[in-house]
Amino acid sequence: MNEILVSKIMTRKVVTTTENSSIAKVMMLMDSRGIKEVPVLKDGKYIGTVIYYDFISNTQANQNEKIDKFIKRVPVLSPKDTIDKAIKLMVDSGVSGLPVIDESHVVGILSDYDIFKLLINNHIFDNFKVSNIIIKRFPILRPEDTIKKAADLAAMNKVDNIPVLDNFGKMIGEVMIHDILKYIYSQKTGRQGKKDAYKGEQTETKVVDIMRRDSSPTVITLNLRKALENLISKKAKAAVVVDVDGRPIGILSRIKILSLLRGKNIGDQIKVEISGDFTFDSIMLLKAEVDRREKMFAEVAKFNEIRFYIKRVKGQLTSRYEMTANVFGKRRFNIKAMDVGEENVIREVMDKLDSIVGRIK
Repeated sequence: MNEILVSKIMTRKVVTTTENSSIAKVMMLMDSRGIKEVPVLKDGKYIGTVIYYDFISNTQANQNEKIDKFIKRVPVLSPKDTIDKAIKLMVDSGVSGLPVIDESHVVGILSDYDIFKLLINNHIFDNFKVSNIIIKRFPILRPEDTIKKAADLAAMNKVDNIPVLDNFGKMIGEVMIHDILKYIYSQKTGRQGKKDAYKGEQTETKVVDIMRRDSSPTVITLNLRKALENLISKKAKAAVVVDVDGRPIGILSRIKILSLLRGKNIGDQIKVEISGDFTFDSIMLLKAEVDRREKMFAEVAKFNEIRFYIKRVKGQLTSRYEMTANVFGKRRFNIKAMDVGEENVIREVMDKLDSIVGRIK
């Protein structure tokens, strides 16, 4: 995957707008095309991007205002960049649709959707359950909560969907950021020049009036590949995850799954991150090795985070790798190893970690 170029899978027919466009026009573009990031042009050249989520943070803006206050400088890609670099930029920035720029002109856009379509059959997703990757801190709503509260929660938490619960804690529907914005701006359209009336409408109207009752939450026992296939088929950015009793326990988001491809947060009890010249095979081997020892690492050695870094040593006839492990917890340890092949160097580092745990015991 690392060597595949952005130009091979980017979307070439890009929906763009200009700095003089109104909020209403851009929202209409996003709504009609099912997109959440729109590159902005000035005299045909790229100057920034407008992101759907930012509109929820300023719902008091008039729909006829220009979008200049919403234009952001997000990371950009070159057609010659690799998919690996694109994933890193998306994970680090939190922006899942990046413009592809060539000599200041937009020649394409690459989204996490494009990447997942390419990688959906990769075996890495078969090794994880939904429970390994969900966001466990998430907002909730009750049917009697107001649209204003829903908008505030969506803005603070930067989420696509918020579950609505009954008095027993079971999910009865969900409110989507898309529906919040459509409601708010449709109200403004009918109440131009009557801001006080609009504020009253927003404060009094209940989320039950816009929530989706026919939502299909993801079940926690699902394999991650199956859950991702569901997200891709619906072109959904995220889904609420429920337990067997229908109670929400987390949010599964595509940007969070991208972080898995960057080797981030692959542990369950302790935080485990991988960086450097790793492959999917090295991610899976490290996860398996950590999984077997994780209880010992967390409960006996009191580790709470391990950062692995793999570096391929150039100029050798054989593939030699250097690997470090920075361990954080009650005490801090720094481990280094060098060997031929990723598998050998990983096992050498794990042996050294075992020796540390043995001494602590």
